[in-house]
Amino acid sequence: MQAVRNCKCHPDLSWMKINAAIYPSDVDGLFVSREHAAKGAPAHFLFFEWKGDDVFNLITGWDELGEGQSILLRELSKIPNFTVWVIRGIDGWSTEYMPVENGVVLSPIDTDKIKMKQLLEEWKQKAECALRTTP
Repeated sequence: MQAVRNCKCHPDLSWMKINAAIYPSDVDGLFVSREHAAKGAPAHFLFFEWKGDDVFNLITGWDELGEGQSILLRELSKIPNFTVWVIRGIDGWSTEYMPVENGVVLSPIDTDKIKMKQLLEEWKQKAECALRTTP
C-alpha cells in the first residue's frame, strides 16, 4: 500500500523503487549504546518508527508501512542486539507502541512520555547488563 505523504518532513522515496525486488526505506529514529563501542563489544541498537494516530492501523499493524519499511523492521528485529519498536502517537506524544521481535509484530501496548522514558531506561540497562556478561 502506498502511504500518502502530506508532510514535508519525510521524502517520498517511492520513485527510487527499481522493481518488485528492491525497495527504498527509512526509519524515524535510532539509539545506540555508546558503552559497547568504548569497550570494543558488539553494540546494542534500538530502532523506532513513528506513525501518527491518523495513519497507523494497529489492528493490521503493517498496512500503512511501505513494503520496504515492513521488510526492514521485521528483518532488523531478527538480529541479535537489535530492538525494534513501532510507536503510535500525535504531535510528539506517544500513545501506543508495538515491539517487533524475531520478525513478528507484537500486540500494541499503551504508553505515554513517562512510560517511554522508562522503556528506554530498561533498554539501556539491558544493554549494559549484556556488556557486563560479555567475555
